[in-house]
Amino acid sequence: MNLNFEFEEEEHKTNEHPALSTYFRLHTPVLREVVKQAFFKIAMKQTGVIFFGPPRVGKTRCFKALRVEIPKRFPNAYLISMIAVARENARHVSTIVNQLIVKEGIEVGRSSSIKVFNILIDIIIRRMRRKHKNHLILLFDELQRFAAADFFQLADMVNEMDDKGIKVTVISFGMPELKEIVSDFKDISQLQIISRFLSNLRQVSGIDSKESLRLILGLYDTEMLYPEGSEVSYTQHFFPNSYNGGWRLSNLADSIWDEMHKVATGCYVSNLPMEHVATVVRYFHLICSMSDGVDTPVSPSDIIDAVEVSGFQEFCIAVEKGEVM
Repeated sequence: MNLNFEFEEEEHKTNEHPALSTYFRLHTPVLREVVKQAFFKIAMKQTGVIFFGPPRVGKTRCFKALRVEIPKRFPNAYLISMIAVARENARHVSTIVNQLIVKEGIEVGRSSSIKVFNILIDIIIRRMRRKHKNHLILLFDELQRFAAADFFQLADMVNEMDDKGIKVTVISFGMPELKEIVSDFKDISQLQIISRFLSNLRQVSGIDSKESLRLILGLYDTEMLYPEGSEVSYTQHFFPNSYNGGWRLSNLADSIWDEMHKVATGCYVSNLPMEHVATVVRYFHLICSMSDGVDTPVSPSDIIDAVEVSGFQEFCIAVEKGEVM
């Protein structure tokens, strides 16, 4: 499948080099696989898929990539994307309809929950027909924040849309707690909810080997270019002289892996989170570019400092303690 990616949304573009921001999109194997699987579900008009994994392995990056790419790849689809809001209510209280109402900018005034539900469905259908769309895509992040009642409400939405000839595909991202939600539905014998929304769970992993890390760092060396349309890679931009001398960021894969592996604990052992790897690389771009021109502009001590500054060790500890959600 040809995945022709571009940068993130226009409003995120600045005069700053994208490698120094958090808004550029690195086309990692994980992102490509997630997009490929999501595109297949949409193309086949299947119910959907849930991608789950621990914090900072790249799920939200995938969510943002799909938010940009789905409308371009599927012009007949009407996309609604939403980051679920954490609830203070009990788990039996549904808020999905209210969240979608706000997301779509629909005014409902003081109305009963049933009337609000019907207003939401009617307006979405009118908007789809006005734009000649025939396939509704619901794209959710932080799905584990949904109450059990939200899944029942979601099922009602799908049934209503299907009754009016509109297929719905739900693509979702969330934390590993989603597996507990599946167990909860099994306990109350709600197999129709499981089969409809929770049967296709796919794990999103971090960087699981030196080889994978070398491939990802190689993207900075070759594939990621700036300005757009130029032939200047990110590595070449920050280290032009060393780059011309044959040095590449991917040369550091083994050393970075070893240093991060020393402090990794819990679910991040041999499963490095992409966000922290990207922070390590930003440190090199900001600090080590002053050493450009030497054979190896990033020293072993620079790698130690970069991993420490990334906060990876503290993050692993916080996740184990349940302090990061």
